[in-house]
Amino acid sequence: MPTEALRPKDLLPDALITSWAVKAGTGPAFNINQIAPVVPVARPDFKHAVYANDELNDEVQTLVAAGDRPASVRRYAPTFAPATADRHALDDFISDEVAKQAPNGMYLEQRRTQKLVANLQLGIAKRVMAKYQAAGTVGSAPSTKWGAASGTTIEKNLDDAREALLPLCGYEATHVIIPAGVARVMKRSTELRALRQYTDPSLMINGDLPSVLFGLNVMVPGALHNAGTAKADESQTIARIWNDDTVYVLYLDPNVGDVETFQPVIQARWSEWGAPFAGYTWRDPHLSVKGRWLSVEVYQGEVTIASSAVYRIPDVIS
Repeated sequence: MPTEALRPKDLLPDALITSWAVKAGTGPAFNINQIAPVVPVARPDFKHAVYANDELNDEVQTLVAAGDRPASVRRYAPTFAPATADRHALDDFISDEVAKQAPNGMYLEQRRTQKLVANLQLGIAKRVMAKYQAAGTVGSAPSTKWGAASGTTIEKNLDDAREALLPLCGYEATHVIIPAGVARVMKRSTELRALRQYTDPSLMINGDLPSVLFGLNVMVPGALHNAGTAKADESQTIARIWNDDTVYVLYLDPNVGDVETFQPVIQARWSEWGAPFAGYTWRDPHLSVKGRWLSVEVYQGEVTIASSAVYRIPDVIS
């Protein structure tokens, strides 16, 4: 490890490394940013809204009598909870021997930076999944499992979940999160096979579900992680992060604003330097160590804003 006399906290971000980290970290990797939108916060310790349900504007009085004043809008007042945007960072070492063997040293650093960001994103994905697993209302498991479903079974289960979500949060469901293992089973159902065949035949070739299914935007998180030991010389356990057979029907506000925006889960992100990710590079300060270090960091906290905006359908295939 690098000598503690020199750490990224003592350095200014490297402009090139930071640009690579930002490009890799703000893309569509793992659908994280779609499932949990990024919301900037002004300081690393902040307060965020917690909604039991959203405002239902069914008592709006807009008529103003002559000489009177307009009525005030009635808005559901959320509670506020403290949270922190914690520092998450990873280091990587590039020895001079490895750097000299690389045909393009800059490309080597870029690939290492992208790998650091990917590992940070894996950590984010795990924490976001844990939030979703704890959020919302759990419905009943389908009596007919989706692997044996025919006719309109899957559509009915999703419709029932949408109707159950509506009075809980006050909005129509917009998205559905389908773990990859469930999606593999769903695509073989007769009802979905017919939809794929007659609406978009290309889906029969690439094997995917349609991007919109029964009015819901489909998100299939496919990120993999090593669920076993991190040591290369020991047995690895590669698994999907979203590895259960629960389907999540949810409402996502398309207008992401701040920590009061009605969302199931957000990534509250703080930046010391203005960029969402910061990258650093420095020579190892120990003179006998020949090489340089790369480091990427992000400050953020994953928080549940509106648990009521999630409805879970458990055990759809087991």
